[in-house]
Amino acid sequence: MTDAVSDEVEERRWRWAAPAAGTALLAVTQMTATVPAGAGWLWVLYAVSSASWLLWIGISERFPRAALLPLAAASAVPAFGTGAATDGTAVIMTCITLAAFASRLEPGTVAIIALMVFDAAAIVASSLLGHRPSEAWLGALGAVVIVVLVGFTRRGHLTRVAQAERLLHQERLAHTRGVRAATLDERTRIAREIHDVVAHSLGALRVQLEVMHTLLVEENDTEGALRSLALSRSLADQGLSDVRDAVAALREDVRALPDALNELVRTFGREHDTPADFTMLGEHRDLPSAQTIALLRICREALTNAAKHAAGEAVSVELEYPPDEVRLHVRNPLAAAPDPGHTPGYGLTGMRERIELVDGTLVTGPDGRFWDVTARVPG
Repeated sequence: MTDAVSDEVEERRWRWAAPAAGTALLAVTQMTATVPAGAGWLWVLYAVSSASWLLWIGISERFPRAALLPLAAASAVPAFGTGAATDGTAVIMTCITLAAFASRLEPGTVAIIALMVFDAAAIVASSLLGHRPSEAWLGALGAVVIVVLVGFTRRGHLTRVAQAERLLHQERLAHTRGVRAATLDERTRIAREIHDVVAHSLGALRVQLEVMHTLLVEENDTEGALRSLALSRSLADQGLSDVRDAVAALREDVRALPDALNELVRTFGREHDTPADFTMLGEHRDLPSAQTIALLRICREALTNAAKHAAGEAVSVELEYPPDEVRLHVRNPLAAAPDPGHTPGYGLTGMRERIELVDGTLVTGPDGRFWDVTARVPG
């Protein structure tokens, strides 16, 4: 970006320098041939105007507002020599520098008009003192007005170009911020998937290993240890499946939601020896992977809670596709009596946080004799 700006500045500098050098050469040639004898002071006016013009060229890009002063001087000074000059050199120098002043974006409209009026007054006063015919100075005034109008036209064009450049810069900045925000969101999603999968699987495996150690070392219960080993193996298989789902979600090639839910429900029923059925209502529509994974995680957590609080009871999972959204229902009978040693965990909170990340809603609670978990996502 910096290199591009430097190149643009250099291009603008040369864009002005080339015409300035050509104009200066023509002006010197013209002045040498036409400055009348005894009017050497005209050389001073021309020299001051040329020096002010060159000074403006040198500092206009770095100090654009401060450079307006020498540019205004380059326009006003030769106007005072209009009455003594025998040709149009003074008027030409005034018009060229006035047009440059009027086309700049830095001065206000009032400043441009004020300089035009000042130059016009100087031309009229100098022409009257030099006894020039009215046709000469009236033509000079017409030229001054025309170059100011031309300068305003160019100024409007440059204003539109500057506005377009600002809009383009803002668009690029917004795009950069959007990419950065998307990257941060993706990193957060990856961290959440890794935490949910790895932390849950490893934590459950560690608990089972502790149980096996206790059964073997302290109680010498081989059969209990074997049961714990089988459960650990099942947890490892489930953890691998979760990892595959997480990787698929990150790669945006996650399985279709009905297939994934159907397999999850069948696995749950087989492992817990519990009646579990899955039903789909409506026509399947593809969802973004983040929403698919969120519904899968919520279903898995709801099934886990059902196994904890209503072990052996039938569980039903229903996936519904109404217009504009997708609904997931997980229902199981309420426990006959609450476990007095049970303390509320963070399962429901985690489910609600996960569904909110994909702009969904979660409703949980008793519905008659059943406990109902309903998750909704846009779709």
